[in-house]
Amino acid sequence: MDLQDDRRVAWLHQVRRPELSKSPMMPFGYRSAWIGDGSTTRRGPMRDQTLLGMSERATAAALAIAQNQSGPWTGFGHETAPFFGAKRRRIDHRTYQPFDNIPIDVIERILDHLPLLDLVRLRRINRSFNNLLRLPHLYHTLCIPASPTPAPQLLALLPSLLSGTSDLTLRSFPFVSLEPLLYSVTPYRLIHLDLSFSAVRDEQLESMAEEGALANIRTLRLKGCRGVQDGNWLATALPKVETLDLSWSGITSLPASMPSLVGGVTPLVELEDELMSTSPGSDDSVDSGYYSDLEVLSFFHCSPSKHPTSIWPQLLHLSLSSCPYLTIPTIQAFLELAIPPNLRTLDLSHLPLDHHTLAHLNLRHSDDSRSESDSHPLEMIDLTGVHALTLSSIRGLERRWAAQQVKILHSAVLESDDEVDVRRFVEWVAGMHARGIP
Repeated sequence: MDLQDDRRVAWLHQVRRPELSKSPMMPFGYRSAWIGDGSTTRRGPMRDQTLLGMSERATAAALAIAQNQSGPWTGFGHETAPFFGAKRRRIDHRTYQPFDNIPIDVIERILDHLPLLDLVRLRRINRSFNNLLRLPHLYHTLCIPASPTPAPQLLALLPSLLSGTSDLTLRSFPFVSLEPLLYSVTPYRLIHLDLSFSAVRDEQLESMAEEGALANIRTLRLKGCRGVQDGNWLATALPKVETLDLSWSGITSLPASMPSLVGGVTPLVELEDELMSTSPGSDDSVDSGYYSDLEVLSFFHCSPSKHPTSIWPQLLHLSLSSCPYLTIPTIQAFLELAIPPNLRTLDLSHLPLDHHTLAHLNLRHSDDSRSESDSHPLEMIDLTGVHALTLSSIRGLERRWAAQQVKILHSAVLESDDEVDVRRFVEWVAGMHARGIP
């Protein structure tokens, strides 16, 4: 037998002279999947390339094994393919879909970190994303920081998303665009609401309260909302609010006493007359059983000094800064009679106050169940921009509130209102101006 006909010898000759090879190294008994003189770009087994004694399917499997081989000749075909002009096999997009194997809850966690604009863009990728992003609970946080002229497409999309929203920010929204959006909120789901500098009015907030949309509110920001004016109503409509920002708003009234007196509840004398009168449509008196003994005792033993609830019982942070329509008597009555029991920070900056008005701040608990030694939890009062105060008056307020250890924030003020201190302050300001110090 001629040695040239021996396939084993031919294979060894090919190994010794690899420069003559135009294809990846194959195991013994296999032919190359590359054919031609280098200009041919077709790959794969042809009719005359089927291995001896093997079917075309087996030949294709052998070629796949040869292409995935390891060793010193690994990647040789990939290195020579660009040189010989061979085309690489494209990966079918249907075989590479990473999101198909990821659980839905993991995808939803990823989507939670994306803003509204990115979520809207993802809805246009394919039908699967479009169906997934139609779920309202994915939009638990919606923030539109400033949109005085919102796009019609956005206004048409938002009502279908607000049913799952618990944190909503619609700053600078006009009245016409804001009203249908607020009515789309799911009752008892909303926790944080920011309507700063928007055209919201008392009527809209009252409608939301009637639907239960404000029942679980923890944070309400109405900064710059000049349409919000009724502070007495806000005191009764926000039972769970912890942060309330009314700065720069159009608020004109504040609660001046407990809710039982603010709401105009029937006085005790009228209740007694009603209990002692006969029932409607009957001649029976109170002794006939129309009112039970327990109801009579509960009405007769109620005291005007004891109220079932307090104003904003869970309020921690209140801002009344720069409210132009608040009068001195309104603020004074609020500080003396209606300070929230759990208030931590109070912002009264840039208001026309003086130390006489601030001295009415009552930090004693109105609840008789607390001991006199318990102090009010108030920690800080912001009096920045209250120019009627002096350093001496501020020290007097600190001594007055020494038991509560209240921290007072204030801007640069005079030492006192004496003529000497005023002259010294004017000279100091004039000297800074002469030196060009702003």
